[in-house]
Amino acid sequence: MSRSEGDPSLLLPNAPEFSAQEVARILDAGDPLQIMDVRAPERVARGRIDLVPPGRFHNIRGSELIHYKDPADTGLDLALPTALICGRGQDSKILAAHLGRLGFDARSLNGGMAAWMRITLHRALDPPQGLDHLIQFDDEIFVDPLA
Repeated sequence: MSRSEGDPSLLLPNAPEFSAQEVARILDAGDPLQIMDVRAPERVARGRIDLVPPGRFHNIRGSELIHYKDPADTGLDLALPTALICGRGQDSKILAAHLGRLGFDARSLNGGMAAWMRITLHRALDPPQGLDHLIQFDDEIFVDPLA
């Protein structure tokens, strides 16, 4: 069968997905979620989802994880939902389906780290005394002089 005829081995599985906003809200609320980042460790070192508690962040290359047959080998907790992270959200779909077959509640991060890097998590902050408004971006705080 040629690619043009639709080889089923070339199709991505219909794995459940999280949006980046959903993952951010879950982690910000402190709700249970574990992260399995399937990118190469050197890519993870350049940037990862750091809102997750250290014991719930795991990194196993996707090319290795796909061969795991025993859930215990993954280091993941079967009782917790799992978000799978890759660069753009394609490999994580395949791996979420694989972990689902092993018994995990596993979902792919739609759009992968590319989507994660574009989100903004809005929080209501009380302004410090003497200010009417306060805007915070990541670790920097900006005072709105026009407010």
